[in-house]
Amino acid sequence: ETVYAALWEAREGPWENGSWNGTGGGIFKSIDGGKTWKQLTNGLPNDIVQANVALAASAPQTLIAAVATQKAGKLYRSEDGGESWKLATEDDRPGARIGGGDLPLIRIDPQHPNVVYSASVVCWKSTDGGKTWEGWRGAPGGDDYQNVWINPTNSDVILLGSDQGAIVTVNGGASWSSWYNQSTAQLYHVAADNAFPYRLYSGQQESGSVGITSRGPDGAITFRDWRPVAAEEYGYCAPDPLDPDIIFGGKLTRYDRRTNQAQSILPKPFRSDEFRMLRTQPVLFSPLDPHLLFFAANTLWQTSDGGQHWTQISPDLTRKTFELPANIGKYRSQPTAQPRQRGVIYAVAPSPFEKNRIWAGTDDGLIQLTTDGGKNWKDVTPPAITAWQKISVIEGGHFDANTAYAAVNTIRLDDLRPHIYRTNDGGKTWKRKRQRRPRRSAAAWPALRRNRARGLRVVRRWRKLGLAPVKHGGDFRARFDSQGRRHRRSDARARVLGSGQHYGAEAARD
Repeated sequence: ETVYAALWEAREGPWENGSWNGTGGGIFKSIDGGKTWKQLTNGLPNDIVQANVALAASAPQTLIAAVATQKAGKLYRSEDGGESWKLATEDDRPGARIGGGDLPLIRIDPQHPNVVYSASVVCWKSTDGGKTWEGWRGAPGGDDYQNVWINPTNSDVILLGSDQGAIVTVNGGASWSSWYNQSTAQLYHVAADNAFPYRLYSGQQESGSVGITSRGPDGAITFRDWRPVAAEEYGYCAPDPLDPDIIFGGKLTRYDRRTNQAQSILPKPFRSDEFRMLRTQPVLFSPLDPHLLFFAANTLWQTSDGGQHWTQISPDLTRKTFELPANIGKYRSQPTAQPRQRGVIYAVAPSPFEKNRIWAGTDDGLIQLTTDGGKNWKDVTPPAITAWQKISVIEGGHFDANTAYAAVNTIRLDDLRPHIYRTNDGGKTWKRKRQRRPRRSAAAWPALRRNRARGLRVVRRWRKLGLAPVKHGGDFRARFDSQGRRHRRSDARARVLGSGQHYGAEAARD
C-alpha cells in the first residue's frame, strides 16, 4: 500500500538547447495504494526541480533520493520512510547529472541497505549508506549510465544500462561482459563511399563517428571492422567521391584513412551570433560536381579544394523574428525564450539536374531556394509551415528540377504527426502528402488476407464465366455477362496488383 513518487517540472523548448525548469517538483508518498498523497518536505529543499528516489528492499524505511534544484543536484537519505531527510554526502560527484541532463538514478542493494549505486556519467558505489563514494564502473563499459538492475537474491549479479548497451557482472564488478555484441548504435545520417567493397559512415550517438565495411575480411562483419573517422557523434559524414580514403565530417573535419590524421576545416574558427551551429550540421557533396563540398551553419558555404578555402554563398537564411510557439507556455517571459535570430540551416539539397539549384531548409521553419549558385535566394516556404517547424530533410526531385520534397519535424512543438510536402513548380506551390490510415493491428491481417484471397477468387471466377470487368472511375465494375444480361446488381471494386489477371479485390453486393 505504500508508494513513493517523484515529480519533475521541466520543459523542452521548440529550438535545440532551449529548455526551462520550474520548482514544482518533489517527492510524494501514499500509504493507501495511491488514492491520496502527501508531499515529503522535511529536510529537503523547497525549490525542487527534479527528483529520483530509491527504496531499500531489506529496510523499507530507508530511502535515498537524488534531488536537483536550479543550482545543483544532491543526495539525501531518510531512515523513517521519508518523514525526515538529511544530506547523505558532501561529495558532489554521485549527484551530478547524466550527460543528457537527467538526474542520476539511485539503486540500493536489495540485501544490503548500506550498499548504494548511482548511475551517472560514471557508475558510483557507496558501502556506507551514501556517505563516501568511489568510481565503480566507467569507460570502456559505456558512457552515461542510465540504469542499474541488481539481482534480488544474488547481489553479485548486476546489469548496467548505458548509452552504448548493457553490460553484466556476475562477480560484483570484478569482471564485466561487453556491449560490442549489441547493435545499439544510433546513427543520424548514413553515407557510402565509392570503394569496393563499399564502406558506410555516420555520426554515432554517444560513441563518436564510425566507418564500417560492407563486407568483412573474416567471413563476418565484426566490431573490428568499425573505425572512427573523426566526425562528431551527431554529425554528417561525406566521403570524397574522388578519393574514398578521405572523409569529411561535421563540424567540421577532414579525415585521411591512410594516415589516420584529422584536420579541422571549419570556414570560421569560432562560433558567434553571425556563425551559428548546432549538433547536426549538413556536410555533403554536389551530385553534379565531385569537387564541390557544401557545409551549412546559419549560412551556406562551399569549397572546391577540400576545405582549404571556403566561399560563403548565402546570407543568414533563418527567421529574423517569430511568434513564440504556444508550447513554451508559462516560460514565455523567460529571457532565454525571447524571439531572436537563433536558427540554423538544418537540411541542404543540391539538385541532381542543375548545379546552381540548391534547396535549403532551416530548423526554425523556412525553405529557401537558389537557382544561381547562391547569388540570390528566395523564400519558398509553404504557407502552412510556422515558426520552429523544423525542416528535417529536404530532397530535390530525381526526375524534375522543379520538384522537391520536404519532411517537417514538429516534435518540439508537441505535434507528433508526420508532415511531408511536395512541390512540382520550384516552390511556388506545395502539396502536403496526406496521412495514410492508421496501421491495422496484427490481429486484423488474417482476415484481410482471407478477404483478399476471396476477392481474387471472385474476379477470376467472373473471368471464367465470361464477365467483363469495366474500368469506371478508378474501380473495376462487372456490369454484364457474356450474354449481355446484367449481373444481379453486383459490383466489385478491384485494385490492379500487376499485369494480366493479377487482381486484388473486395466483392460487394448492393
